[in-house]
Amino acid sequence: MNPTDPLAELRDIHLPTEFGTWPPALGWWVLSLLAIISLLSAIYFFIRWYKKTAYRRVALKELRQLEKRFQHSSASEFSATDFQQALVELLKRTTLTAFPRTEVAGLTGENWLLCLDETANIQAFSSDLGRRLVMDRFSAEPPQLDVKSAESLIRISREWIKKHR
Repeated sequence: MNPTDPLAELRDIHLPTEFGTWPPALGWWVLSLLAIISLLSAIYFFIRWYKKTAYRRVALKELRQLEKRFQHSSASEFSATDFQQALVELLKRTTLTAFPRTEVAGLTGENWLLCLDETANIQAFSSDLGRRLVMDRFSAEPPQLDVKSAESLIRISREWIKKHR
């Protein structure tokens, strides 16, 4: 070593110790907590929505069964009157489930059809086809319902079940 050389007295470079990954910084804890809260909130709201709309899934399933029953049975087994009665009962039960009983239980005839139209923002039930649901039940002659009309009634009923608010 040279006593006149000041660099000779320097020690070698010391690298800093590596940082560990645990425990994480405060920001990561906060971010993790927010992610968990968001996930739990999403699960809670999904379960709540799923339970709240269970009646719609049940009504749509019953509507599909009614449609199959009408399509695959003869007139003697399941008449147009039976079909219309079953469809009216299904819509009435769904209405009573979806809305306060005090508001919809007493609705009949034209008022009930208007309620169906207004709650789904459609005009299908107050039309001629929709009126047949109510008016044919009180006529002296049994209703003559062809397959196309029945399919249209099922279609507007399905639309109402899905869209009503």
